[in-house]
Amino acid sequence: MATVVPMRLGRADAQRMIRALAADADRVVVTRHAELRMNQRRVAFRVVVAALRLGAVIDDPSRDVRGNWTCRVRRFAAGEELTLAVAIEWESRLLVITVLGIE
Repeated sequence: MATVVPMRLGRADAQRMIRALAADADRVVVTRHAELRMNQRRVAFRVVVAALRLGAVIDDPSRDVRGNWTCRVRRFAAGEELTLAVAIEWESRLLVITVLGIE
């Protein structure tokens, strides 16, 4: 049976889906580009997962060319801000597209 992806997705629903998927770190996939940015910015995988579990969706989700919902997630921790660009492969996994930085 095919997975039904909603035609609209609000920030609150996206945040719930991201947190549910991030509860299992095995469902978080880091792209090669994001891995390079993590290394540049000295951000560990566990910090990325924590941001997904505890951060806030900061813009309205939109669909990418693959049909996945994409948005940015931001978290403040220990006086630092981390922003991630994320794609939701519906009810399957999260793709971390890039790590925008700790500021």
